[in-house]
Amino acid sequence: MTTGDNVSIWRSRYLTDLGCAQPTVAWNPPAPYTDIWSPELQRSGRRWYIYFAADMNSNNVTHRIYVLRSLGRNPMGPYRFMGKLKGMADQWAIDPTVLHLAGTSYLVWSGWLGLHNRVQRLFIARMAGPLEVSGHATVISSPTFPWEQSVAPINEGPVALQRRGRTFIVFSADASWSNAYALGLLSLRGKNPMRASAWVKSPSPVFSSANGVFGPGHASFVKAGTQWWIVYHAAAFSGAGWDRNIFTQPFRWSSAGTPVFGAPRSPTSWIPLPRGTPARYTAQVEKLAGGAGVAQIAVPASGAYCAWLHFSNASGGASMEFWTADGKPQLDLTFPSTGTSPNTNVGTLITAVDLHSGTNALRFAESAPDVSAQIRWVQVSPMKR
Repeated sequence: MTTGDNVSIWRSRYLTDLGCAQPTVAWNPPAPYTDIWSPELQRSGRRWYIYFAADMNSNNVTHRIYVLRSLGRNPMGPYRFMGKLKGMADQWAIDPTVLHLAGTSYLVWSGWLGLHNRVQRLFIARMAGPLEVSGHATVISSPTFPWEQSVAPINEGPVALQRRGRTFIVFSADASWSNAYALGLLSLRGKNPMRASAWVKSPSPVFSSANGVFGPGHASFVKAGTQWWIVYHAAAFSGAGWDRNIFTQPFRWSSAGTPVFGAPRSPTSWIPLPRGTPARYTAQVEKLAGGAGVAQIAVPASGAYCAWLHFSNASGGASMEFWTADGKPQLDLTFPSTGTSPNTNVGTLITAVDLHSGTNALRFAESAPDVSAQIRWVQVSPMKR
C-alpha cells in the first residue's frame, strides 16, 4: 500500500482483517527521498525484496525504481536499502512488478519513453537478478483506445496474473484522479514476453466504474482456498480523486481460461466472506436522541475483535465521533466524507476493540451537532493471528 512517506507492511491471517493489522515500517527514507509509491513484496531464494518508486525532494520528474532486501527470511524485515534497481535507463519509472515465467524473472513497470511526461506506457525487461535488469526494455502497452486516454494518456499499475499456463498483465488506464480510471488486460500469446506483439490487449476495459464505485484501479489478486479474489482501490465517492478506499470481491475464470471480473459490487451490498474466514457478528445501529447511536452486538468469547463500521457522511467534511464499548472509552474515530448522497455512498471504517463474551453495547456520540456521520451497521470478528 502506498503511504507516501515510507514503506510499510501489513500482515493478517485473513484477507478482510488487513484493516485491523498494525503496520511494520520496512524503511523510513532519509532526505532527499520522497513520494514513495506502489511498493511490491517479492521473494527470491531465501530473501525478500521490496520494489518501489521514489523521487527526490518531491520532484515528480525524478521518480525512479528502488529496492529493499531483507536481512533474513522474515518478510516483515528488517530490510536494507539497496538503492536504484541496476540496469534501468535514467528516466521516469513507477509501479514496478515482477513477472516469473518459465524460470526467468522479468520486471514490468510504467514509464516514459523520454524525459518529458507525454504518454505513460508499460515496459518489460529481463532481470539478471533481484537487484538488476539486463538488456533492452520493450514497450508492451501504450494508451491507444479512447478509454485509456479520455482524461490523460496513461497505462500504469501492471500486475501479473497467471493460471494453468496462461499469463496476463492487468493494468490501470487513464487518469488515476478521475472516475475514468479503469482496469485493462494484456494476454500473453506464445512464450516470449519480450516481444511486443506477443501481448494482446482487450479492446474494452475489464473492470470500470459501476454500482456506486468510481475509478477502480491498481488491482492485486489472492486465493482463498480455490476461490479467486480481486483487491483494488477506488475513489471514496464520485470525483474524490486520490481520496480512496480499498475494496475486494471474488471473480471467476471463463471456459477459455481468461479472468472475468464482472462489475464492482455496490458498497451497500453484502457478499459472502472469503472461504475460511471466521464468521462476523453483525448489529444494526439504533439511533438515539441528539444524534447518538448504539449497537448491541453479541460475541461468543472475550478478546480482541476487528470491527467494521459501515457509515455514510454527507456533511461535506470529516466527522469526529466519540464511542464506548460497554462504557469503556475508545479512541475517537474520524469518519471521512462519503460525498453528498447518503443513500448511495457508503464507507467503511475499520478499527479494533476489546469485547467480552455475551452482549456488548457500542455507543457512538457526535463531537459536533452540525457535522455527523450516520453509522448504520457494525460487524466484528475475532482477531486471530
